[in-house]
Amino acid sequence: MVDYMTSGAGGFQVVQEELHGAVRELPNQAKVLDDTRQALVARQVPASAFANVDASAQAGAAHARTVEDNARALAASRAELDRIISEMRGTAATVRDWDKAKADQQVAQGADRIQAGGDGSAGDGSAGRPTPAMLNEANRQKVADARDQERQVLDELRQGMSLHHQGSEADRARAIADSEQRIQVYDHLLAGDAKILRFDPAGDGRIVTAVGELNADTRNVAVFMPGADNSMNTYPYQEEMARTFVDRGDAAGGITSVVWMDGSFPPVRDPGSLRPLHLDGLMLTSAEQLGADVRQFVNTELRPMVGADTRVSVIAHSYAGAALGFADRAGLNADAAYYLAVPGIGIPDPANLSNDYGTVRYATVAPNDPVGLFQGGWFHGASPADIPGVVVLDAGRDRENNVVSMWDVHNSMYDPGSESWVNVYNVITNWPDVTATP
Repeated sequence: MVDYMTSGAGGFQVVQEELHGAVRELPNQAKVLDDTRQALVARQVPASAFANVDASAQAGAAHARTVEDNARALAASRAELDRIISEMRGTAATVRDWDKAKADQQVAQGADRIQAGGDGSAGDGSAGRPTPAMLNEANRQKVADARDQERQVLDELRQGMSLHHQGSEADRARAIADSEQRIQVYDHLLAGDAKILRFDPAGDGRIVTAVGELNADTRNVAVFMPGADNSMNTYPYQEEMARTFVDRGDAAGGITSVVWMDGSFPPVRDPGSLRPLHLDGLMLTSAEQLGADVRQFVNTELRPMVGADTRVSVIAHSYAGAALGFADRAGLNADAAYYLAVPGIGIPDPANLSNDYGTVRYATVAPNDPVGLFQGGWFHGASPADIPGVVVLDAGRDRENNVVSMWDVHNSMYDPGSESWVNVYNVITNWPDVTATP
């Protein structure tokens, strides 16, 4: 038997991987006990199998008692195992809570040191601010803990004993697929090199990562805000997209990409429902809060990590354009605000879109993008093309200069080498002719 808790000089130490592994495995052993008991009871030898003689009758009675005693022993073992599983789950939950509190404390300690002085060099921690490396270390522990917890949820779902989902078998199958995908995302995060600046697994999940370095020498930072229908489970695609700019920037200008998904990006469609549209994806239910949150991140967290001359661009795709509009109006400390294939800027009057940071606004919508039908309507606010002084850039052609179909164009804005991808890259690096290929 494995010792999941070992004594040490400081008390007891928990071997966490073995502990969480046992919590996942023991329910399988409980099922083995159930199956054995059911097989034992189901295969009792009928009384007619014994001849009508005294010795045979005694043998039959002994056999029945043996089956009954063994079945009772298996039931008792199952009850004891259930008790052990319950206690171990409690222990595992306590360990997770303790680790989470420790990780939160590490981040808080870094934040508390802001008042401690230092020379204030961007991103080096000397001003008491938690550095990207500090945040990454603490949040990776949170991801590992969340993965352990999600594995337990998945095991319970598979065994049909989960309290996390109540519904039809089809609903349960979707919940299993969603849980499996979430675990794959956590594996991806822990195996990758993206710096995890923020992480919260609750609900659809929230995450902010940086691909590349954030320090005083960073030349260009691109903050990417995705559109509707995004959650923790779609994060790997967003990271892959952001890396295409980092890979090109390493060769010609230096780019760090930030994937900002620290909020609710509402669904446009309801999974498993005949209703084709979800109103949250059409209205501004989440956009105003997203705008406030991304503004706070850029102004108070990102800017202190980089140099005074670092160029910061915020690129919002689709639904996120409304969030960017709210942030921009409130005062977003960005050199560039890019409204990429957005249905609107959130606010009704583009003349109110001004701040004290000299932000240059850019806008792109392909001529055949259906999202253009929503621009200027009452759902998402004014069209970005109506912003005073906006630089309107082209989109709609792939890397071979072919026109992208109306069915694909909206989600092709970040296809490497495409017309829109080149324009995004040029805005990030402030290429002298922003419409030219670098």
